[in-house]
Amino acid sequence: MLLIEASNPGNRTVTLNSAGITLLDDKTVVFPNPVSNVSFPHGLDEGKSCLVWTPMKEFTSALRHEGHKGRVRLVAFYRNQLGKEYNSEKLDFDIDG
Repeated sequence: MLLIEASNPGNRTVTLNSAGITLLDDKTVVFPNPVSNVSFPHGLDEGKSCLVWTPMKEFTSALRHEGHKGRVRLVAFYRNQLGKEYNSEKLDFDIDG
C-alpha cells in the first residue's frame, strides 16, 4: 500500500478536501475516491492525523500508463478548503522495485 498521512500539530481544526501525489514533471495524481480512515472533506482537529491509501500495484500501473519507468521523484500532498497545499518532502520512488 502507498500511504499518505496528514497530522495537525497546530492549535485549530483544518478542513482537508483531497490528497494526492505530485510528480517532478508537474503531473498530479489525485485520489478522487480515496480509501481512507476519514471522509472528505474532513475536519482534522489539533493533535489528530488521518490516512489515505491506495494499492501499490494500482499506483505503479497508473505511473507506467503515463509513460514513467524506473525512478521518479514525487511529493505527497493534502489540500485544505481554502486551497492551501501541505506537501511532504521530495521522495524517490522506484516504479520497478
